[in-house]
Amino acid sequence: MNKTKFEEILKVVKDYQRTADRQFSEYHKKVARMKSELNDETFSRKMKLEVYPYYFGTLTSDRNMAKEEVHSICEDIKGDLKSWMMKPIKPETMQILSCINDFGIRLSRDELSILEDDVKSNLFAGKIFSGIAKNNGYAVKLPDFTEYLKALRIVESDCTVAIDAYCGAAPDFVGKDLLDKQRRNGAAFGEWQIWHRMYAANFENTHSSLDDAGRMWEQSKVSVEYTLTEAERGRIKKMMDEVEKLDGAGKADKMLSILRNEKDLPDKLRLMGGDYQELITKYSRAQKES
Repeated sequence: MNKTKFEEILKVVKDYQRTADRQFSEYHKKVARMKSELNDETFSRKMKLEVYPYYFGTLTSDRNMAKEEVHSICEDIKGDLKSWMMKPIKPETMQILSCINDFGIRLSRDELSILEDDVKSNLFAGKIFSGIAKNNGYAVKLPDFTEYLKALRIVESDCTVAIDAYCGAAPDFVGKDLLDKQRRNGAAFGEWQIWHRMYAANFENTHSSLDDAGRMWEQSKVSVEYTLTEAERGRIKKMMDEVEKLDGAGKADKMLSILRNEKDLPDKLRLMGGDYQELITKYSRAQKES
């Protein structure tokens, strides 16, 4: 998955808006010329029967083509998402995941990381991996198919507004007269409000949904992010609090005992952050001395 298709979508919207700007300019020049050359009756007749229908129809056609192009790109992205979701997983990886899950095998973060590349390319393998990581105290952030689809729907909806409500730059909105009504399933239900027109006018420079989606798609390429589950944070805190209550000799013995059973304790303390960071060096030294 990559973000280049979101850049294509932005280009479609920009191209439509530039085309619309030319149509708005041409429309107003024609209207101004007709007003100066024709009497009121002839002007009104030509506006009603010729000029307005032509420009309104042309812009409506251009809008529909731009929206269709945006929709087509979004469908391509959705297809990529489905391909990612259903991408075959290596049989040996599936077997390893099943064995780990079935037998409740404990894994360190380093051991979990060995599986990352294989599970990131498949939605269902990623979910199994997330469950295994959770059983070992880690919360992992992997691409979420539902969140990607939600982001994609927002992108298409926002781009539709940026096309349908575009009537030039604020505050003049020179193409306002040529806007269609707001429509839902083809039925008109109201005018485009000022905030819609402002949003459309600023879309070229401010398009947060496209930026957010682009970042999500880029994030799908980076390493899996690990944090601790709340339960694991509580367990580590309780364990460390008990150690700190002991005297010097008792504390050292307790630390050695813990480290024999908790090989990834230094890593988990690092993820705990705060005052626990200071304990990493101390516990690592104790582990080496043992």
